Order: sequence, then C-alpha cells, then structure tokens
Amino acid sequence: MTVAIILLFGMRQGIALAFFPAAAFVVAAIAGRFLMVSVLFGREHNTDIAVSAWRIVARSNRLICSSLVHAGVVMVMVGIISSSLFTREETFMVREGEVFRMEDYALTFNGVVQDHDEVKDILTAEVEVERDGRVYGLLRPQKHFHHNHEQPMTEIALEQSLFQDLYLMLYGWDGEGNFSFRVIINPLIRFIWWGVCLMCLAVSWRLGYRFINRNRKTVSV
Repeated sequence: MTVAIILLFGMRQGIALAFFPAAAFVVAAIAGRFLMVSVLFGREHNTDIAVSAWRIVARSNRLICSSLVHAGVVMVMVGIISSSLFTREETFMVREGEVFRMEDYALTFNGVVQDHDEVKDILTAEVEVERDGRVYGLLRPQKHFHHNHEQPMTEIALEQSLFQDLYLMLYGWDGEGNFSFRVIINPLIRFIWWGVCLMCLAVSWRLGYRFINRNRKTVSV
C-alpha cells in the first residue's frame, strides 16, 4: 500500500521505495502494539479502550517511552530523506512588479529598499508570498555589503508551513532593473526537529519517572 502511494506521487528513488514502507511498518507496529495492550488491559480490568489507553500511558512508562523514541527516530529519518531527495529549486529573473511562480506559490516582486549601518550597506528585496489564493506576507531577502569585505553576504528569507519550507534568496541584478531570485522548496524539514523533540520528551519522561520512584522509595525507607 505504501509503495503504491509513493509511486502515485512520482517517487522513483530506491532509498524512498525502501525506507518509507519500512517507516510505515514501524509506525503501524507501534500503534498496533499499543492498541493490543490497551485491549488486553481493558478485558482484564473490565474497562473500555479509551480508559485502558489512558491508564497504560500513566502506568507503563517503559512502553510509552520506547514507542516515543522509535516514532521520533522515524520522524527524523523521514525529514532527512525527504529534504535530501525531494527539495526543488529554481532561479527567476524578474523586474519590479512582476510575478514569478513555483508550484503553488505566487511571488510578487515589489521592489528593493537600500539601507546601511556602521559596518555594512544593505539591499533588501520585498517579495509578497501568495499560496492557493492566500497572502502569507512579505519575504525580505537581503544582500549585505560589509565595508571590510569584498564579497557580499546573502541573507535568506524563509516562509514556513506545516509540511514544507520556502527559502528565497536574492542572487543578483543587472543595470537594467532585472533582479535574480533563487527559490527553494524543502519538504518535511520540520519532521527532523519534531522527531528530536519527541525523543527528548521520551528521555525526560523516563528519567523523571525513575527520579520520582527513587524518591518514593527513599521516603518509604
């Protein structure tokens, strides 16, 4: 089933065909194990599955923590593989007021603003981001020209969403009012951070549980 979905979305890379079904299997195994334990617990204590699941979460510290760690590892790997294999990027040359499009994003170049401080000159491009008919706001990629460096530095603008991030870079310009932008769409990059947070939560939960139990034993003694 997972392989069919992957092929339907046009993924042909071997690592994707190998990993994503394995990831789906791991998630299904975690959910199935928890469901099975909840059902058996409910039968033993004559409670419905929702109550049983809640009691297991409260009592079975090792089961929950191990499940969270495994789920976190899967999320991290999904994020790494997706962002590595399925990142899309394209370069556009536009003039002020023009719209350039990439997938379901429409970006309108509103012009540039020049500024400076004590150590550098700053050129900021203002680009309005629209997706599926909804305006998300302005992205402001920049070029920094430091007074003590020959090469300018590029500051990337970022638009984040639940399943993918949009990166916008101001590449360069000519003397005729044409500006070059680099657009990168990076899918599922947040899964890496969510997975790390999930694993940290599991470790904290486990350590906190052991610490509380140790204190209880000390008080009892």
